[in-house]
Amino acid sequence: MEHMANYGLSYGTTDEFMFRQNIFNKTDVELKLINSDPDNTYIVGHNAFSVMTDDEFAKMKGFKHQFQTDGGDEDLSFEGLGAKDSPINWVEKGMVTPVKN
Repeated sequence: MEHMANYGLSYGTTDEFMFRQNIFNKTDVELKLINSDPDNTYIVGHNAFSVMTDDEFAKMKGFKHQFQTDGGDEDLSFEGLGAKDSPINWVEKGMVTPVKN
């Protein structure tokens, strides 16, 4: 209950609460095992991720872009990059979108 209060968590059903409690208990065992290793120079503790499934946690690790091509990929030349007399308009090349507000 303290963990729920600390992280503003609430669950709509008893089943969801018990599901998350089981995940918390497994995480607690893992953290205690890590902290009991005298060779470690650090300690670990609970956080907002302590009640997430592995799949839920994996989604929190960041955006993974799925590249899509239209079959018309063009090899771009890097010649003259950085030269003041030959700027490249990356918007015209279709590599970036125009500046947004």
